[in-house]
Amino acid sequence: MMRARTTLLRLPGLQDSRVRVWHHEKNLGVGGAMVTGFRAALEDDFDVVVKMDADDQMDASELPILVRLSS
Repeated sequence: MMRARTTLLRLPGLQDSRVRVWHHEKNLGVGGAMVTGFRAALEDDFDVVVKMDADDQMDASELPILVRLSS
């Protein structure tokens, strides 16, 4: 499996180095995305994982609240 590249999520009010987003070069579906994310979380010993779809069903502007609550 090719490791997905990582970029810092850029949202107003959320400039936190703990937040990372993975992008696949080709669509692996939600299952592939979850495997990549959870595998990375386990490898890097993450304390918190937030899964969001890219279809605007979830309000990304609420991420800063989740990050603050996880501190």
